[in-house]
Amino acid sequence: MNMRSLLISTLVICTLGASAWWVSQRITVSHEDQRKPPEKDIRLNPMSALEQLLSHFEVDVQSNNNRNLLHNLPATNQAIVVRNLKQPLTHERELALLNWVEQGGKLIYEPYWLGKSDERQYFHEKMGVLIQEIEDWQDIQRPNHAWSELNNEDLYFHMSPQYVLSLQADSPSAKRSKIIIASDVGAHGIQVNHGQGSVLFLSDSDFLSTPKVWQAYYKNDTHGYSTDLSRHDHAYFMWLQLKDSQKVWLLYESSSPAFLSIVYKHFPALVLFSAIWLLLFLLYLLKRFGPVVTQLPGEQRNLKQHIQQVGYFHWQQDKGNYLLNSWRTRIQHKIFVKHPNLAGLQDPALYDMLASLSGFSPADIQQAWSQPCHNQTEFITYTKRLKKLWTM
Repeated sequence: MNMRSLLISTLVICTLGASAWWVSQRITVSHEDQRKPPEKDIRLNPMSALEQLLSHFEVDVQSNNNRNLLHNLPATNQAIVVRNLKQPLTHERELALLNWVEQGGKLIYEPYWLGKSDERQYFHEKMGVLIQEIEDWQDIQRPNHAWSELNNEDLYFHMSPQYVLSLQADSPSAKRSKIIIASDVGAHGIQVNHGQGSVLFLSDSDFLSTPKVWQAYYKNDTHGYSTDLSRHDHAYFMWLQLKDSQKVWLLYESSSPAFLSIVYKHFPALVLFSAIWLLLFLLYLLKRFGPVVTQLPGEQRNLKQHIQQVGYFHWQQDKGNYLLNSWRTRIQHKIFVKHPNLAGLQDPALYDMLASLSGFSPADIQQAWSQPCHNQTEFITYTKRLKKLWTM
């Protein structure tokens, strides 16, 4: 190959390389995610994945977003899974649930605990199980690995380290209880055998949640800190617990009770007092309203009454002395113009001259001439004296 051909080949290769680089800078290859989030009823059901799992294995299952089932409990050969309670069960519901378990029912239950605000025993305490929050649980290394040995199999979990369970040593059910799920933090699952049935208490039921794969934080969770039914052996554990039940009921609550109902439950006296006060306040405002005057009377206004009311208004606004001083200035100007010999006199001599002209005493003239009034009576008295000086 001669030199000419080599140069041409080099030039062509450089041109093609530059063209490829230029095109690569202006073309962006992106992957568009065509996945759609699940339906609303699935997204709002925190146990929809568990429901689908059991249905896949031909287990009859049904989800309820309320606690109505607890008012009419099912047959004792069925199972109930309860989580996300926004308020504790009533004492009557707890007793009915205990009786149902004693007759052979199977219950998986996340205890309600938001810091006890009353002295009564909650359902888990009646069964000898306590729940408590770990101090500084945010500092515990994540994920919090837990384990269980079931049917001679080692199962692994991701459990929240916030809450742990414990057994009351003096409880009658302590001998019928065993720890099912544990971690380095403490116990997360305790099974209590009661009569012919059993209750599995869970410190936290987030490991039963539906995976939120359509949310960004789930996609970015490369370390697997979050927990749901898809992690580790969560799904297998729940299938082992529920596979022998004739039917499984999944109960959850997705909304809290109304604020006023919670306030009334804990502070009924405050709510009643506020309602009564509001009613009385509205009644107080009602007395300001009267019949509407459709047509004003055609009588002419009394000018004298109007002047009296204006004077009374000014007096109420502490303008009595202002009016009195204005009138004094006009009277003094008129007297000094009419009697110029009085203009240069000192006050005592002036008061004596005005007293001789008006018939008042010098003390009365001094009060009306210069002293302020302190009440409505003095204002009227000084005004009468100044009126006499105006006309003399």
